[in-house]
Amino acid sequence: PRELGSAEENETPIFSTNAIALLKARPMKTRGHFLEILLTIGLASVTLSAQEEATAVLPEEAEKYYRILKKSPSRDYLYDRFINAWLETEPLSALPEFFIAQSDRDAAELSDHMLAGIYFSRKGDVENALKYFDRAVALDPAAAEAHLQRGRLFAREIRFDEAVTALDEALASETVEEKQLLEIGKLKGRYLARSGKTEEALETWRELLENFPEDLYLHEDVVEALAGEGLLVAAIESAISLAEKSDDAYDRLVRQFRIAELHVLADEQPEAITVYEEAFANTGAGSWLEREILARVGTIHRREDDLEGLRLWTESLVEAFPQRIELLQYQAELAAETGDEERAVELCGEILRKSPGDRSVQDSYVDILAATDQI
Repeated sequence: PRELGSAEENETPIFSTNAIALLKARPMKTRGHFLEILLTIGLASVTLSAQEEATAVLPEEAEKYYRILKKSPSRDYLYDRFINAWLETEPLSALPEFFIAQSDRDAAELSDHMLAGIYFSRKGDVENALKYFDRAVALDPAAAEAHLQRGRLFAREIRFDEAVTALDEALASETVEEKQLLEIGKLKGRYLARSGKTEEALETWRELLENFPEDLYLHEDVVEALAGEGLLVAAIESAISLAEKSDDAYDRLVRQFRIAELHVLADEQPEAITVYEEAFANTGAGSWLEREILARVGTIHRREDDLEGLRLWTESLVEAFPQRIELLQYQAELAAETGDEERAVELCGEILRKSPGDRSVQDSYVDILAATDQI
């Protein structure tokens, strides 16, 4: 064994280190026994070479990222780093061959199939991507990520029933993680809605919110998912619930804005204006939120060519908040726009008396005087 395994300085050993170890571990008794050992070593060496062949082409830097990537196949940033390292020495055209070779090995692991599937999924090759994710679930039926990937791919093909089935299999898996539960639930609701199963979709989203009641960002995602699928009544109900749960005053205002927007989408302009009025009471004087609400309500009325309605709404708001300078300025500008020049000038004088040192108020007064030919 020592002689067979040795080599001169520039020669290649006849047998690998593993083969030498095997030979040393089995004492020889007969010539036939010796030949048997040689045959065993030969087969072992061939097997090892076949297993190492698939990774032999990996550049050094790429191999480092590949070993990490195999432990977390779905980490996009690791995948991108592996690809960049690969491209430093190898052509992009050789990459699919590498992934395929890894998956085709007899000793292929779950991660080998996953990485091949992810590669083809990124390329937009749904057929091949499904092929390798199918291999993954065949090897490990409890692989939640593989089922999730299959669900996404089925949805790309407008095969929503199969997508939902794949997501259900992911949910039933023992390996499903909490972050995956959120994503799977949102996708399942969306796919059910797109397949026309509205009630099932709503029930899926309700269950999701019940399971994660404190996750307000999830609640926001559900509101947007409902709105995106045209389920505006349910979206408004969910948005109202979300606003009520918001402890932060700013977050609550922003979410009230979204409620009003959904009312507009549902062609419920009066309801939208009511929500904006409620939000206005909670804004600070002179804040951008105050100006934003005035602009949004103005847009609603202008779309209907209803300046008179806007003027009346503004007057009612001034009665409730007579000290709001921004609101008084808006009222004056609106009076000038509707041709009530005398009222516009009167309001500007009132604003100046309340805020004589405010340069923006002075500029607004000059603009209105110029607009009414009172230079």
